[in-house]
Amino acid sequence: MDNKLDIVEKQKLTQSLKLSQMMKLSINILKMSVMDLNNFIEKEFSKDLEISVELNYSNQENYDNEKEVEINYLTDEKNFFQILEEQLSYFKIETKIKEICIFIK
Repeated sequence: MDNKLDIVEKQKLTQSLKLSQMMKLSINILKMSVMDLNNFIEKEFSKDLEISVELNYSNQENYDNEKEVEINYLTDEKNFFQILEEQLSYFKIETKIKEICIFIK
């Protein structure tokens, strides 16, 4: 008789994601283009005869009748010397050399 105690431990880790039909449909709808989405909606609503689809385009902007407002965005673009000065701060250099570099600019 063998008095050895053999313990075997097996561990299996699996991870799976099971999507419901509604989740799959939602993902597919999110992938659709506007035209595909319109076709899909019309097709789905045509199955149920009591519901009809009417697209409302009245909220679309009409650029011909409205004034366009010019918007000036302030940009925080740095010039070449400002970029170089910023890069100086990344290096471990003596203060005297840094001051010379800034003066040269």
